[in-house]
Amino acid sequence: MRQFRNRSIQELLDRGRQVLRIQLERLGAVPSPRAPAGIRLQPTLPWAPLAQADLEAVYDQRPAERARLVAEADAALEGRHHLLGFTSLEFGRPINWHLDPTRGRQAPSGHWSQVPYLDESVVGDHKIVWEMNRHQWLVTVAQAWRLTGDPRYLEHIAETLDRWLLANPPRMGINWASSLELAFRSIAWSWILHFTAGSLPDHRNLHHRLLDSLVAHGIQIERHLSTWFSPNTHLTGEALGLLYLGTGWPALPQAQRWRTLGWRILTAQLPVQVRPDGTYFEQASWYQGYTADFYLHALLLGRASGLPVGPGVEERVAAGVEVIAELLRPDGSLPLIGDDDGGRLLPLDVVRTDFRDTLALGRAVLVDRHCGPEREIPAATSWIVGADRWHDLAARTAQSPVPRSRAFAAGGCYLLRGRSGSMLVDAGPHGALSGGHSHADALALDLTVGGCAVVADPGTGAYVGPWRDAFRATVAHNTVSLAGGIGSAEPAGQFRWGRWPQVTVRHWSEGPGWAALEAEHDGFGRAVPGLVHRRTVVFRDGWGWLILDRLLGDGVEATVRFQFGPGLEATTTDGQVCVHLPGQSPLVWIVPDQGSTLEPTTGLVSTCYGVAHQAPGVFRRMTREASLAGVATLVATTAESRLEAGALPGEWMWRVKDSPEIARLEIGADGVTRFHTTALAVVFD
Repeated sequence: MRQFRNRSIQELLDRGRQVLRIQLERLGAVPSPRAPAGIRLQPTLPWAPLAQADLEAVYDQRPAERARLVAEADAALEGRHHLLGFTSLEFGRPINWHLDPTRGRQAPSGHWSQVPYLDESVVGDHKIVWEMNRHQWLVTVAQAWRLTGDPRYLEHIAETLDRWLLANPPRMGINWASSLELAFRSIAWSWILHFTAGSLPDHRNLHHRLLDSLVAHGIQIERHLSTWFSPNTHLTGEALGLLYLGTGWPALPQAQRWRTLGWRILTAQLPVQVRPDGTYFEQASWYQGYTADFYLHALLLGRASGLPVGPGVEERVAAGVEVIAELLRPDGSLPLIGDDDGGRLLPLDVVRTDFRDTLALGRAVLVDRHCGPEREIPAATSWIVGADRWHDLAARTAQSPVPRSRAFAAGGCYLLRGRSGSMLVDAGPHGALSGGHSHADALALDLTVGGCAVVADPGTGAYVGPWRDAFRATVAHNTVSLAGGIGSAEPAGQFRWGRWPQVTVRHWSEGPGWAALEAEHDGFGRAVPGLVHRRTVVFRDGWGWLILDRLLGDGVEATVRFQFGPGLEATTTDGQVCVHLPGQSPLVWIVPDQGSTLEPTTGLVSTCYGVAHQAPGVFRRMTREASLAGVATLVATTAESRLEAGALPGEWMWRVKDSPEIARLEIGADGVTRFHTTALAVVFD
């Protein structure tokens, strides 16, 4: 009864209808859907196919992208698939569509509702199975055909789709178990059919069988929307799938209903899932990228279908794109807050961790909206916006000004940055709903210097197995954890948390070349009643970042972690850690004060779902007394910086050689933090 007490009548009715339909399907009482005769397989989408000459003109300017795309298509023809963070996964020849090759497990057959896809011991990692069955890699093969004209690519697409349809009849098996996966596959098929432009061989009546399956996909999505199960990117992605189907095949009897329903869900969910400052409500930067892509595609489809774009829609989408623009590293990767599931809506450029394509599309779709600093336009964007628009965007790309510090307060995303680099501090709330895509990362930081991830979030690793809790634990993040690995939040399942902290931002201010943040959380209160972690960060361009960590309440033993990025080298000498950046000078130093010990360590960093790399790091072990007094850490951009304990407890002096300026960080008798130099004074009140 407790499960039903807080559910609405509408939710109970919807869930009841879904359960009834599942039972009827299992009994064989629901016939397989069919597409009406006479409907063309070629979709009607709002972007015209690029002429061969236009493609060549674009990719002549981006030869590396062309080579990368064709190489990945060739690998697929050889049975080697680059999915998520993996390279050269093999699913057999012919492809076993229900296999996780990383664990050697195959999902059982039967009705989709009977497949325990979250049980690793039975299925393996369902994410890997589903990623293969999204068929986005077949979009890459279709692109290669357009670029080269090689008929091998076309034959491979037809053979692959034919075998998939035979192995995955409607409503049977793991590949029908998630409405979101059906939506992704429908979108991929739409683009494959768009690129092949009626040239796909019609082996064994493939064309009509594909249409039948597309209709079955749409019906399944519509009847099993994630309205109550997972109303996040699952719901918006499913709505986008319906919008694609309804727009691409307007002659289908369901087309108008699917268009209307998909658009209604997307516009209703936008102010729910994207906060006014543009941050995504589940506190996960990767899903921020997903959401921006969803809505940019939706705007293109909605405009083409004449659907009403209500007031504030474009402004909110632009705000979401701007957050990505501000977070992005020079290589297009995002600092990872929360879960990274490794997937993309439509990876027309095969580098999945590069979100510059999202910014380029945002600039094309939201013509009069600010979408953050301009970046290089990937060739992949031309497939959507056309060659003329691509050339226009490429010509207008300019050098960005020196970045200033930014705060996205609703999402608790604070960027303290300048020419020295960029530090991201997560001082936001735990994610919405069950917090399923959030990590126990309260007040964690991520640091980029010279385009290199110096202090890196550990990422996600996987959604199943021991990595799930290990990668989202507090002790894996660049923040404070208590002795024994006690963290700021407590998991209660793969996508659920039992307890999580409340975060309060006490102070934020910024100006040219400087920024200051102070925030705290109460997540340790369940272990030590009343205990609060307070973190203070001060940035001075050319000097670096000064971090002060205090545990207010009873003194406890604790640890501050700094996990460095993969590929870096770190050396520890005389209480200092020197991180060597490839081809860069000066070095980045981490300088501890008194009251703690420094312990080099090695940790795992997952830069994309499914893989992890060993990387150096350092623990600062705090005594009870040190945790109360505060532990200051200097991340300096020059080896000439120094951090010294002051004459009084709770006082530190920060200086740079040959500079007359001395900065002081003080904790007054009243507990108030103060930072001041000859040119700057900040009181954290």
